[in-house]
Amino acid sequence: MELLRGKPENSFAQLPRYFYMIQQTNLGSVVMLKKDENNSFLYAFMSLKASISGWNHCIPIMIVDGTFLKSPYGGKIFPLAFAVTDSENDASWNWFFTNIKSVFGIREEMCIISDRHDSIKKAIESVFEGEVQHDICIYHLLNNVKYKFKKKNKKIKDLFMAAARAYTKTEFKIHMDKLHKTSPKLTEYLNGVGLKKWAVSQFVNKRYNILTSNTTESFNAAVNRARELPVTMLMEYLRNLVQRWSCKNKNLAKETFTKLSTKYETLFRENYLESMELKVDGTSDEYIFSVINLGSTFTVNMKDMTCTCNKFQVDMLPCRHASAVCYDKHQDPHEYCSNYFTNEEMLATYEEVVYPVDKEDTWDIPTEVENYIILPSVGRIKAGKPKKRRIKGAVEQQTQNRCTWCRAYGHNRKTCRNMPKKK
Repeated sequence: MELLRGKPENSFAQLPRYFYMIQQTNLGSVVMLKKDENNSFLYAFMSLKASISGWNHCIPIMIVDGTFLKSPYGGKIFPLAFAVTDSENDASWNWFFTNIKSVFGIREEMCIISDRHDSIKKAIESVFEGEVQHDICIYHLLNNVKYKFKKKNKKIKDLFMAAARAYTKTEFKIHMDKLHKTSPKLTEYLNGVGLKKWAVSQFVNKRYNILTSNTTESFNAAVNRARELPVTMLMEYLRNLVQRWSCKNKNLAKETFTKLSTKYETLFRENYLESMELKVDGTSDEYIFSVINLGSTFTVNMKDMTCTCNKFQVDMLPCRHASAVCYDKHQDPHEYCSNYFTNEEMLATYEEVVYPVDKEDTWDIPTEVENYIILPSVGRIKAGKPKKRRIKGAVEQQTQNRCTWCRAYGHNRKTCRNMPKKK
């Protein structure tokens, strides 16, 4: 593997040269390197011009997470922008978010979603000073709840998820009251976390129904094997990945002929089909309508794009009641969808081209870049083979291989030393 990839410690010295070429081939990209007083590697940051340009056409939500690298020197990877650091601590997260703010700025109703990592919380508070909303992934919060209240896991899971996903404050209170009866300490804990950080009905800014950080989990799965690579090869792998995904998504948008992108067009049509049988009554105001659904009456304000079910203003798509109004009044419901969901915005997101980096033997590197010294990060390298999998939390599902030969757990057929199980 060293013949193919080179030694991991030598890869750090190649970073300045590679980052220089990134800026030459993808003009407007931002790269950062930081080292200590002994020239040892601390942090690296890369954000391609395509990501920077496309951000303004995306929902103003950043999902942040860290993962360990499988090479001997460790580090972490992030979506939207990528960073590799010596460790996951207050200083590294603060440095990362400082670069994020510098590169992407602050947008109206911007929100950052993460797990409850204390360093992330501190860094967001320090760097953004309350200018962006920091919310919590409900999946990570649920895992914390399960861990702290083990004896009542089965009872609280459904009630917690129902409370988190409830659109109205009335519905939210019903589920929270049930949780309180099950465990008063649990509701005390959830109130301490901050209801505005995880409950749909309590959000300050819109989250467009993005409640988890599953996006980063999916991204980490996509780069699973790449985490073994030396740091410079890892950065090139990530650049190549962005290039491939950008091209694929651009072509997908070009082949889409609906007004909304495929995902939101599907959700939109589900609401619209459910709305056709609902009864609509107008009021004295030409924009306000009453819609009867299963014996309940909902008030829809088409001018303000709100409904008493709260789904219209939270999801930024016409709910079934708003869709019923559009159907009854022969209006185009697409006009009441967020612009972020349109296929036009998706095309704009991927308008910028991600360019490849030429072969190394063609690089023309300035002397000052060639002379920039950066050494491997300081720290004892653990003996033995680097970890390939992260350590799972106490409440996460633990899986084991099952042998297809003897049906026992803990090994596979190739390493089995047992007698085959009789059928």
